[in-house]
Parts: sequence; structure tokens; C-alpha cells
Amino acid sequence: MRKFFAIAASMIMLLTFGVNLSAQDAILKKIESAGAAFTTIEASFTQTRTIKASGNTTVSKGDLYFNAPGQLAMLYSQPSGECLIINGNTLHMNRSGRATTYDATKVATMMGLRNTLMDCIQGKTSKVASENDASMTVADTKDGYLVTIKANNASPRGYSSISLLYRKSDCVVTKMILDEFSGIRTVYDMAGIKLKGAIDQSKFKIPSR
Repeated sequence: MRKFFAIAASMIMLLTFGVNLSAQDAILKKIESAGAAFTTIEASFTQTRTIKASGNTTVSKGDLYFNAPGQLAMLYSQPSGECLIINGNTLHMNRSGRATTYDATKVATMMGLRNTLMDCIQGKTSKVASENDASMTVADTKDGYLVTIKANNASPRGYSSISLLYRKSDCVVTKMILDEFSGIRTVYDMAGIKLKGAIDQSKFKIPSR
């Protein structure tokens, strides 16, 4: 009798685990399918950057523009003039008055940043996990679908953890939390999200040097 109950309990655990896996797979497929259909996204964002060692936190604000398949602009209003622009494999950053343009194909860290931001927005969570050598879990929360991607091994660079919150109604990302191995956490909170509206190409123009 004890053996019967042990076998039954094991079967219940396996079935429950299988259902959970199936539910997670269904959510991930839903997010990726929705992301593949996005043509443009426009939103305002608040960026909160925290250096864990010192506890120093900086809050910035701006507007985000995404145009599939390879354009992203984050134009800051606070502080004014700062930006991060991705146009194909070209990445331009203006931070603290220092403007730099990269060919991401020649700088691994910039390609990593480019791919992570673009893929998170497009719902390519499995690709993000794969490129960051990470494992992934999914939770169906009251606030949305929460995808957590955690690196399997420590590294001098890159992300130790990435948390993504996708809105249930249309699977658009509303929050991104990027934790770096260096101890820096950057949180992006999106609001006023608009989908499929035409975006002026000037938003993605890389400034001349």
C-alpha cells in the first residue's frame, strides 16, 4: 500500500510539473508570437540606475521608439540631450555629454547590449537566455507575465539577471530590470505605450561626428 501511494504521489508531482512546463511554454510562445507582429512601439520611460556598492541611484526620463526589425531610440528629456540609438548594427550613445558611435559587429559588449534591448522588446526571451548563457523561468502574475533570466555562470561582463514584465493583453514589455555582474541595476518602466503608429525616421538618425 505504501508503495502504491508513493507511486501515485510521484505521478501527481510529475503531472503537476508537466502542466507547469506546458503553461510556461505557452506563455513564452504567446510573447514571442506577439513580439514578431509588432511593427512599431512608442512609449515614455523612466530609467532608474542603482550602483549597489554605494547605493547611489540616478533617475532619468525620456521617450522610447522602436521600429522593427532593427531600430531603437531612447531619447532622454532628463537629462536633456542624452540618448541611446540603435540603427541596424550601429549603436550611438550620448551619456554625460560624451557621444560615442560604435559598429556593434566589432565590439562584443555593444553587440550584447544591442541584442539584449532589441530582443527583450521583441519578446525573444529564449534568444536572450541563450546569448547570455542563462536559465529562464516564467510566472503568470497579477501585473503581467514575468520572465526571469538568470546567468548560469559568473562573468566579468554582461548580465547576471534580467527580469521582463509583459502586459497580458498584448504581450508588450512594460518593465525591464537589467542586473549586471558589476553590481549595477538598471530598471526601465514604460508608460503611455502606443503600437503600430508611424514613427519619423529622424528619431533613428545617427548623429554625425
